[in-house]
Amino acid sequence: SGKKIFFVPDRCLGQNFAKSLNLKSSVIGDGSNLHEADIICYDGFCSVHQLFSVEDIEFYRNKYSDILIAVHPECDVKVCDKADFVGSTSQLIAYIKDLPIEQKVAVGTEYNMVNRLRQKNTYILSSTKPECPTMNETTLEDVYATLKQIQTNQESPYENEIVVDEMVAKWAKVALQRMFEI
Repeated sequence: SGKKIFFVPDRCLGQNFAKSLNLKSSVIGDGSNLHEADIICYDGFCSVHQLFSVEDIEFYRNKYSDILIAVHPECDVKVCDKADFVGSTSQLIAYIKDLPIEQKVAVGTEYNMVNRLRQKNTYILSSTKPECPTMNETTLEDVYATLKQIQTNQESPYENEIVVDEMVAKWAKVALQRMFEI
């Protein structure tokens, strides 16, 4: 149809998405030809998923010949190409849950999520601790305070409530619905 998709906020997710559909992608500012791309990716990224490398995969494959590698699609395209499975958080959870407990798996996503998957034969695909600083800003005390405010019918806005403009919410929902349709 000649239309292009401008993919935000994560370049790796956009590149991996394009690759899965056999489309051409380009990242703004990387010197590639934007006119030839079907999907133009904004040069944003997840700091956690940038920590995983092909060298990490090679390390685990050398250490355990039968290990599987499962990564999130916000990892670099080269990492996803070398993985046995690439999927969203919920897809990673389902994939690993369905593996026999004897099957070793190294996972390329946020540290705390990997630790909750299963205790045996699950490894973090990184030599560093891939923790998301923003996700870890929410504390148990924050959750408790918010639930207490809801329980006591405290008037909004709640202490931790984020209020979004009605038009922003409307168009964000449209964008999410279109993404899920694809």
